[in-house]
Amino acid sequence: CSFLAQMLAMVALPFFLQHACGYDDVQTGLLLTAWPAVIMVVAPAAGMLVERIHAGVLGGTGLTAFLLGKLAFDVQGLRQYDGVFLAVGVELVAEKIAVSGVLENQRGILRILFREPPGRFGGILGRFRHLPLLMGGLPCREFLLKLLHSRDRLLIQTHPDGEKAKKYFGLPCGKDEAWYVLAARPEACIWLGFRPGVTPERFRALIEKQDTAGLLDCLHRVPIHPGEVYFIPAGTVHAMGSGSLVAEIQEPVDITLRAEYIRPDGSRLPVESMYGPAGMDGLLDCFNFDCLSREEMLSAHLSRPEEEPGQPWRRRLISRRQTGRFCMDELTARAAAPADCPNRSFQVVLVLEGEGTLRWEGGSLSVKRGDELFVPHGVASYRLESAGRCRLLVCGVPEEG
Repeated sequence: CSFLAQMLAMVALPFFLQHACGYDDVQTGLLLTAWPAVIMVVAPAAGMLVERIHAGVLGGTGLTAFLLGKLAFDVQGLRQYDGVFLAVGVELVAEKIAVSGVLENQRGILRILFREPPGRFGGILGRFRHLPLLMGGLPCREFLLKLLHSRDRLLIQTHPDGEKAKKYFGLPCGKDEAWYVLAARPEACIWLGFRPGVTPERFRALIEKQDTAGLLDCLHRVPIHPGEVYFIPAGTVHAMGSGSLVAEIQEPVDITLRAEYIRPDGSRLPVESMYGPAGMDGLLDCFNFDCLSREEMLSAHLSRPEEEPGQPWRRRLISRRQTGRFCMDELTARAAAPADCPNRSFQVVLVLEGEGTLRWEGGSLSVKRGDELFVPHGVASYRLESAGRCRLLVCGVPEEG
């Protein structure tokens, strides 16, 4: 309401100043310039003070400033317009008090986050990415889920593990990730892992020359197909080819170290975008030069789904055998064979195929292919029912232990 009132006031004020007060276009523009100019000064000051000064004191200060401004209008002989200026002024003060209150209450929200079980607020924390990590005290029990559609090949890259993330970037955890292939053109592929014989010295020389063909030749080229799942632990060199759509689940740290700064379309990134504060030596340090054979590489990274005992509708795609940071399951419901799913923290669900109905205590929801759903902590379990066949991709954090 406060925001709506401010916007209405912003729209109405030019007409008021021109038609009621008699100002011309230039004078009206100059008067309105004070509004954003004051916000530019006040907003950062309020941000710094809100954790130190009670919200009521800040609100009272804003009220005092408004009264001084009101007095200035009176001195200029604008008493006949007191009602309009009073309404606008009260709205602005109310907004400042509300903003101060929200900022003040952030401390209470953070206290709740520290107290709650890991993962409960993962959906929120995932959107803020680095924020909870930089504040410290929060375990890496959250995740991000992205849909990646590669029109062009993505640059050769890796991500730091926990040790390197702390050493070079001051963050408490690195970035494991996994890709679920949703769709792929016949020629779609990924590049994954170093081939035997690749050394840091050779790879560095190719990076410095930006020899794209040579860099790609250092990696295994792997054709991909819908339904496949690839686990990519931190430190693994990888690149996604063009013509694919994948669901990527990852730890909530988006640090990317690249071996290239020239994109496939010829455009260039700043050279520093390859390694950031880590420098070239740190970039190479973050790559894992395991140099596996093709068979060893596929055994390590191509996930083989596990059937869940007693739950024929569930296949575990990513579990604790790969990482303790996140998990990924596939649930399939058929006619007369519903799929039950417990939820011990929170989940993000993609509907991969068909139509169905999700039912939980106190509610239900019809779903269809392409839907994206968030299952909050308060929903302890749910059931998927379908008249035909409905398949879900369920992403979450693994159970403790």
